[in-house]
Amino acid sequence: MTPRDFLDLAEELIEGDTEAHWRSAVSRAYYAAFHVARLLLGRCGFRVPESDRSHKYLSDRLSNSGDKAVSRAGLDLDGLRDERNRADYDLRRRLSRRDADDLVEAARPIIETLEAAGADDAVRPAITQAMREYERGRGDVTWVGVTPRRRPSGWRARIRKRCAASWVGCSARASRCSSAVPAVAFSGA
Repeated sequence: MTPRDFLDLAEELIEGDTEAHWRSAVSRAYYAAFHVARLLLGRCGFRVPESDRSHKYLSDRLSNSGDKAVSRAGLDLDGLRDERNRADYDLRRRLSRRDADDLVEAARPIIETLEAAGADDAVRPAITQAMREYERGRGDVTWVGVTPRRRPSGWRARIRKRCAASWVGCSARASRCSSAVPAVAFSGA
């Protein structure tokens, strides 16, 4: 399964006869672009949240990528998300086949721009650096290799050996146990 499979499905759904088809087409087109963006940020070394925060996370980083085309794609992705939300949640607002078709077509340049950026060995490092600077300015660093706090490997085994009570029956939390190994700061790339 690839993100473009969602775009292919959107193009099939747009040919349907009902508004439900057209609304679903908008949703699938958005998710095609969303997953391409997610792949790009992953390739740039960022940990994209798994939650609903991922939508805003992606558009914010892309919009602050320092590359005009990628930034535009980030803004367009955010706009397409708004339209997807309307298609999925605002059933009182009518959505015509023509409007839905325009929105499905709007996903295509977003996808093409982000795929091209991911494939370009000159663009990808530049946008990665710009997005890292954006994160540093926000104090929200999420790129791979940077972990704010991490326990050293094997810490559980060392606690088990030191803990006077049986590990299975030990009710002490690691944070309160005198045998606990404290978390250590770790900084990466």
